[in-house]
Amino acid sequence: MISKIVPILVATLLAAAAGGGFGFVMIEQIKHTLEEQTKKAKENQRLPAYSRDEELVKLPNILTNLASPDSSWIRVEASLLAEPGTDEVLAAQIAEDIVVYLRTVHLADLEGAYGFRALRANLEDRVRIRSRGKVKDIIIQEFVVE
Repeated sequence: MISKIVPILVATLLAAAAGGGFGFVMIEQIKHTLEEQTKKAKENQRLPAYSRDEELVKLPNILTNLASPDSSWIRVEASLLAEPGTDEVLAAQIAEDIVVYLRTVHLADLEGAYGFRALRANLEDRVRIRSRGKVKDIIIQEFVVE
């Protein structure tokens, strides 16, 4: 009987030790990951540094309907913070991209502060892609949904 219990007891102790060791290793990795994420979050909360070389390029007024409900409309007035010499053609192309994007947005997506921040983040991504890095930021001056 003891010859059966001893191997089971040894295997149980080895499994407990291995599980405990794995737990301690995972705790350290999770702690390290959380510290990195906290650091990145703090860096992202800082306002971007603007240089005096950048100029403000006004976008044409944007007025379009939303994806749903069909009767809802959105009006956006915005400007781009861009490198000097950014032409009006690029601004018009960016405005066109914004119109195309806004036609896919649902009214529920725009509700609250979170909805506006998500919209602004999506517009920033589209602007940076279209301008190939020439535009640093989009500044929304007016935002009306009817």
